[in-house]
Amino acid sequence: MLRKVLPMLEKHPPSEVLAGLFGQMMGLIHGRFANESLALVHETGMTLPQLVALHILHHRGPGSMGFLSTALSLSPSTTSHLVDKLVEKAMVVRTEDPEDRRQKRVELSPYGTSLIDRLNLARTEEFSLAFASLDPQLQQTLVGVFEQVVGELLRTHPLNQEFVCPPSSRSPVS
Repeated sequence: MLRKVLPMLEKHPPSEVLAGLFGQMMGLIHGRFANESLALVHETGMTLPQLVALHILHHRGPGSMGFLSTALSLSPSTTSHLVDKLVEKAMVVRTEDPEDRRQKRVELSPYGTSLIDRLNLARTEEFSLAFASLDPQLQQTLVGVFEQVVGELLRTHPLNQEFVCPPSSRSPVS
């Protein structure tokens, strides 16, 4: 079946084959079911880096500008510009770090939190529609596999280890 789906990945390492298959799955789901989530993104005029920043802040909590810059793999000046735009859109709040007034902290505003919650709900509903068409046995298999994958990613992803920035402490990366 792989040869029919992604023949160009046939002789590649499993991680590349998985990435290709996952990308194809996401493309199929996005192509058929992404109406509501795309409407939400369009409604706000958000760019992809801005959305990624909001998701990072939603999942990791408030952080320093350095933390966000590292998490986004952007320069500090680009991150500052991105945060300026998010502040203008009332998606985030930028404040002084109470422990080091030279540092700035960024956190989601209630409006930013609401948008991410709505977007996550829309995406969950869209994925649910896509997965509902699969054989129930395959759905159960995927549940087990995805639980393992999510657990492993939570355990091994750098953002979950070294760049955690609790609300009242400075990030180790400035």
